[in-house]
Amino acid sequence: MPSAANTPSGSQGEVVRADSIPVIVGPTVLAIVPGKLDSVAPALRRVREMASALGYTFVVAPETVPAYLRTGQRSGIAVYIPDGQSSGYALVSPSRTPEFVRGLAPTANLRRSLRGFLRPQLLAWYFDLWPIALLSAVVIVASLTSVFQRKEVWIGISIAAGALSLALVAPTVLARWSNPFHNVLVRDVVALLVLAAGIPLLVSGTAVGLADRHLAYRLFIPFIVSVVCIAGSFLLLLLVHCTSGDCL
Repeated sequence: MPSAANTPSGSQGEVVRADSIPVIVGPTVLAIVPGKLDSVAPALRRVREMASALGYTFVVAPETVPAYLRTGQRSGIAVYIPDGQSSGYALVSPSRTPEFVRGLAPTANLRRSLRGFLRPQLLAWYFDLWPIALLSAVVIVASLTSVFQRKEVWIGISIAAGALSLALVAPTVLARWSNPFHNVLVRDVVALLVLAAGIPLLVSGTAVGLADRHLAYRLFIPFIVSVVCIAGSFLLLLLVHCTSGDCL
């Protein structure tokens, strides 16, 4: 089993490959570069600085890396490298499901992944649902205005809120689905996309049902509905995932 001692020391400015993959003992950025490092060295240095600022270990993997690489016997954590040795960064930690971010440039997508990887997994789950919460809040606020009195406009706003929530959640859901270590099934994807579109529509329907009630009811009851739906989404997805009985 390779150890952290195999990580190259190098000077502060240069980026060199490790002789072997070290045992992963904490949040680690593993850069996967199939070819020579020269052309991507500036990007790797910037990513190393980003990783250092967030407390990650940064390692440039050996040139030959197996598709599935075990990094620790006791933890059982493995790095997933997509087919074709795609260039990118594997984010690995004994306490987290590994992630893989394609591309070697320090893009906004990588920065977001690095920050998100530090969060506990359940907290990260709810952070990914922010579009649902935002669009539900928009629907609640709109229901308190004169727009609510115009049926055609209100239906359009409700449908637009559901569609936008779906469009904003879908990329995150599909990214999780593409990573086999998340074990995301097709039915999980469908259920989460239904939730993304359905919760703002449910909030809208609740507001319509309370049209003749006091302002406080029209504000707080749809709010409670949205909070309960979002909070319970994890349990619902767990139930959907385990319908085949493979979780028992």
